Amino acid sequence: MMKTHEESKEVLQLDNEKVNPNIEADKLSDEELLKLALNPLADPIIEAIFTNEDVAGLAAQSLVNAVLEIDGDPLMGKITRLTVQKTSRNIFHRGYRLDIEGISENELSDIEIQITPMNMVNRGFLQAGQLAAINAKRGDTMREVLKKMPRILMVNLNWFMDRPKHPDFTQPVDLMYRKPYPDTQIYERASDRVHIYNIELNKFTERVLPDLKSKPYDPKTPRLYRSLINKLR
Repeated sequence: MMKTHEESKEVLQLDNEKVNPNIEADKLSDEELLKLALNPLADPIIEAIFTNEDVAGLAAQSLVNAVLEIDGDPLMGKITRLTVQKTSRNIFHRGYRLDIEGISENELSDIEIQITPMNMVNRGFLQAGQLAAINAKRGDTMREVLKKMPRILMVNLNWFMDRPKHPDFTQPVDLMYRKPYPDTQIYERASDRVHIYNIELNKFTERVLPDLKSKPYDPKTPRLYRSLINKLR
């Protein structure tokens, strides 16, 4: 049976409310908005944490350095510029994307928040390729591009697990040759300019955070990665 125009409009409105249950947010006053509990991964929260001018990029720098330290990689330099690529107007949820690009003297980092499962390795190399293109000029060979481009750090904060059976919540990815040396069976890194770090927040909140909450903060105690190493032994 065919629906009337008014019935079709009502169905469409219900569908929209299912996709965005807070579709009436624009009608709330500033006081009402301040009382709302926001999703910790909502765009406004992430933007406030990582691009707040009052902290001058220290939050983003600290996050990237913590990830690098956990995985035994060289730390990055001081962040000199942070750029929010795109934000969503929906204050309640993750929007379409919010990429935070940080630039230091020798590193170019990109922090991304991902809620929906996807192949983050493929996506990471695609994004890193786009960042590398910034350093390329017409006529450059790949060797010339790699020589002058900065170290590219892709940090993906994922609300899903890429490798559920692996115990670590950090999953670093490098560009490697697939054939190891015959005598040593060691795989060689094809390029040291692109590094992808998939952070599985589910594992962190479930397996690591409870123990951290039970201990008072002490700057003299071993850092997070040392406590994690002891936990996994």
